Amino acid sequence: MIAAMIRKTILDELKRRGWSRYRLVQSLQGKMPPSTVYQYLSGYRDLNSRRVSMILDVLGIKLVLPKQHKRAKK
Repeated sequence: MIAAMIRKTILDELKRRGWSRYRLVQSLQGKMPPSTVYQYLSGYRDLNSRRVSMILDVLGIKLVLPKQHKRAKK
């Protein structure tokens, strides 16, 4: 569920900026294969947290999880 919300947030931000998926791929500067980005945004594959973080960083999006999803301090 959270993964789908993150994907939607990324797609919404691309639309808000007027960016194409190609522009996002170019902004990643070769950090991941273009096909991976396209498949992820189309919902055909999931990405690990490191790769999703790269996309969020390029877009300047900070991920803040709701309190129930934060890990308890030890």
